[in-house]
Parts: sequence; C-alpha cells; structure tokens
Amino acid sequence: MEDLYTNQNISPYMKAVFQTFKKNLVVVLNASESDYTNGPVEGMNRMIKQIQRTAFGFRNYHHMISRIKLRQMRTKPMKKTELKVA
Repeated sequence: MEDLYTNQNISPYMKAVFQTFKKNLVVVLNASESDYTNGPVEGMNRMIKQIQRTAFGFRNYHHMISRIKLRQMRTKPMKKTELKVA
C-alpha cells in the first residue's frame, strides 16, 4: 500500500482515499473480523420509513408507534407453541 501511496501517477483523490484507509485501518480490520453487522437496525429504519411513506404522515405520534409495533409483530416468525390449530 505504501508503494501505491507514494506513486506520483496517482490522483489527489486516490491519495485521500489511501490516507482515510490508513487512518482507519484498525477499525476496518476489526469490522472484517467481527460477526456483528448493523443490518437488522438498517432494516428496521427502512421499515419505519416505508410505513411513514405509505401513511402519508401520521397526525398522532401514538398511532405511528402502534403501526410500527403491529408491523413488527407481523414480520416476526411465530414459534410452534404459538400456533393454534382449530
């Protein structure tokens, strides 16, 4: 990486990328070794934004929270003990 950074033919934008990568190298390595991800949180944010879009806004904050909770319950898989057979 040092060879690429010291090369004279590289644009200043690419040098800025290398500097940022070099500055955050420890964080990047930790993220690549970890099994954790922010995917579930991003999915929840997307779901909330989608609910707000389809409702064209909510007049009441409590109605919005109730709608989010209902949608969240609908997307959770049910356990076998929760299934009811008629």
